[in-house]
Amino acid sequence: MPAVELDLDPFDLPYYGSKEKFHQNNPLEFDDFNEHHSTQSWYLDAGDKDEGGFDKSVEILNGLLLNRGIKTECHISNGHHNLEYISENLEKYLMFYNGKQ
Repeated sequence: MPAVELDLDPFDLPYYGSKEKFHQNNPLEFDDFNEHHSTQSWYLDAGDKDEGGFDKSVEILNGLLLNRGIKTECHISNGHHNLEYISENLEKYLMFYNGKQ
């Protein structure tokens, strides 16, 4: 499952296609936020046991977005992003995406 990564894990290379594409599309390296992004709300989610330090990446991304005036809802939950984790959090995801926070 693609996620926000501090560094490209070689196992995730197929998701991105190349190291260059990873860096082009890594939100932690993206500086071209504009007025359209400030109209969005971003749901950020990671498990505290996710591999690759995803929880740290999500916290960094949350700070970057907030500093640019972009609304976020950030959750670092217990566990690892597996089927059980997603099932336990599905209602939160759907409520956010449905606009009923």
